[in-house]
Amino acid sequence: MRFILAFGIILIMYSCKDDRIFLKSEHGFPDSPTNLSIFNSEYDDYNSKLEPGVYDMYTLVFSSNRNSHGNDFDIVLFSLGMRYPFEEDVVSIYESSGVSGKYLHIRSMQSTINSSKNEYGPYIFNCNLNNDKFQEEFIFFYAREENNKLDIKYMINEGVLSENKTIRYKWTGPFDFNLVNTEENSEAYISLNNDIVYYCSNDGGDYDIYQKNIPSDIDIIDFLSQTNDGINNPIVNINSGSDDKCPYIIDDFMVFVSNRPGGLGGYDLWYSKLINNSWSKPINFGSPINTKYDEYRPIIVKYKDIRNDLMIFSSNRPGGFGGFDLYYIGIDETRY
Repeated sequence: MRFILAFGIILIMYSCKDDRIFLKSEHGFPDSPTNLSIFNSEYDDYNSKLEPGVYDMYTLVFSSNRNSHGNDFDIVLFSLGMRYPFEEDVVSIYESSGVSGKYLHIRSMQSTINSSKNEYGPYIFNCNLNNDKFQEEFIFFYAREENNKLDIKYMINEGVLSENKTIRYKWTGPFDFNLVNTEENSEAYISLNNDIVYYCSNDGGDYDIYQKNIPSDIDIIDFLSQTNDGINNPIVNINSGSDDKCPYIIDDFMVFVSNRPGGLGGYDLWYSKLINNSWSKPINFGSPINTKYDEYRPIIVKYKDIRNDLMIFSSNRPGGFGGFDLYYIGIDETRY
């Protein structure tokens, strides 16, 4: 059955004339910000997460107010295709005609996740909840805005082994992440790395970036279901007297957003490296990534076979389709 399904996907992808739009860049990802035009709309498109999949099928999920024609934000979903033939040394990005299992699981959650309120900041955390053989188990995080306040919520996609030993998946939720959510303040934009949960909160007035360690003697579901312990752990080396938001951590590298002095204007993208268990002084990415307009919610995907790594972010700079658009660029600051 698995073989037949895989063959069917390949047949759909390659048996008909390919009239898709391709975004191509030579020698890796582009050196200047490039509009992800295939996925943007005339409305606001931002707060993305890109999840690698089989073949060329990456799950791209982000927030957009396109469904309401400019009003409330929903979580939207696309299948992003990516190819990198070594002999051509060209990266091609396009909308894939196939979809991954993870895409299908999230699509089935969408009607429950989306509401008449605003949903922001999707994040996918892959984990084995029950069995190492369940390769499509994950936790889907997002933030919902109600009454001018953000709270982090999550859905659980869990594998179940039936009596005839076949694997099926079911999701439950949404659940409130009450360990970090507060009654008075906004919490959003979660990122998990090396048993640490990172997020931002305006608990101190402006937005700061915080962390909570996941104890080694507790599983992730029990950790998420705990109540708020009142202990806040701001990352002193990162935070400023301005807004510091949207942390995204991969290995020992953090990217985030800030409107602190020293930027190019509005919200800029900054980065920091974890050296000897301490985050280094944040560095502004500078131009052409940052502009006098707003740059928001960066994410990074690393590729060992391409000369640079992929960063996707959103910006309301001129030249887009309208409002905030998604952009992508290759960076090498992650390689040290």
